[in-house]
Amino acid sequence: MKRLIVAATTILALVTALAVGCAGVESPISAPTPSPAPTATGNEVNFRLLISDEVIAIEDFEYFKINITKFGVHQSGGGDSDGWVEYDIEDKQIDLLYVPGLDALEVWSGHLDPETTYDKMFIYVGASHDTPAIDAKLNNSDEEPNVKLPSNKLHINKPFTTPPEGNEDPVNFVYDLTVVRAGKSSQYILKPQVNESGADKEFNEVGKGGKSGQAGKSNIAHLYLYQKDAEGDWSVVEGGAWGKMKYNLSGLTFDFVFNGHRLEPNTDYSLIYYADPWPGVNGDAGALIASGTSNEGGNIHLEGPVDLNMDLPHPDDANYESPGGDPGTPGEAPEPFPFGGAKIWLVLSDDYNNGDPSTGPMTDWRPEKYLFEAQLINYDDTDWPTP
Repeated sequence: MKRLIVAATTILALVTALAVGCAGVESPISAPTPSPAPTATGNEVNFRLLISDEVIAIEDFEYFKINITKFGVHQSGGGDSDGWVEYDIEDKQIDLLYVPGLDALEVWSGHLDPETTYDKMFIYVGASHDTPAIDAKLNNSDEEPNVKLPSNKLHINKPFTTPPEGNEDPVNFVYDLTVVRAGKSSQYILKPQVNESGADKEFNEVGKGGKSGQAGKSNIAHLYLYQKDAEGDWSVVEGGAWGKMKYNLSGLTFDFVFNGHRLEPNTDYSLIYYADPWPGVNGDAGALIASGTSNEGGNIHLEGPVDLNMDLPHPDDANYESPGGDPGTPGEAPEPFPFGGAKIWLVLSDDYNNGDPSTGPMTDWRPEKYLFEAQLINYDDTDWPTP
């Protein structure tokens, strides 16, 4: 299998800027000569840098990993050759498939000069140790993807001002990247999505409880699922596997799209409605929603519609009228959630109904390999008569 490895010939390798027709972006310039980062005058965090991806052509890839090594900011009023300060980032390799749309991942947090306006930013992507600058693989292909980093020295103009000392609300700067295909060619270009970047952008932070629930007043809702500490307090495992499900709150069928990340590669998984108590199918409650296999990058994509022929939760579910809870050890009382609803889990297919791809109970228990919902959900099957 061929994999693309783009080695950096300089510590400066990407990223910003030019989206055709986007205002506020300058033409490529020579790399500035930055000043060393100043010594912080306090320990408070007043700036956070997050990476996101505007979905255009990223779904052509099994994985698309970039290795971020540092970033630079430019103080407003400084010339092109001065006013720049660089900050090192502990080598941070990010798969852009993890952060689609509004999802964003923090890559740096720290202290910039307070009450200071910055008007430009560079992000540096480069090789370090055994980690390449970019590591990508196309879906269902052994061909080497052709990825271009235009100019390798691009910048973005997005002003922001840091808060005064003592202010507890840091700047959350979302740096949005995108992968686009160059016409009908086989070439892909990685560049910033200028209009979606900045300190005033809405985002769901990955790994710190992305926002689950209804999207505004629409029929669409989002649910995050996380790997949790099954041997401890059931907290989300930092840097662990996770997924996101987009689904309709009501309809003739359960329409959904689920994407999971950081899973075991080339492994069969099942997305299930788990109805309390153990083993997850009680009366007519509980259901297999979908099954599939993770790819080499540990990602999985599942989508419906599927006819569940029931509301979520079903009346036979112990959570129908009372709050559910984290599963804990089978047979032991769970800790309650703040509200009732249905549990959605991603489990190993081998652990559900003995690997038979149909609705059945849990037949094994390896919770460290599962994803559990961030909150319980509700779904109205509009042609199913609620008892």
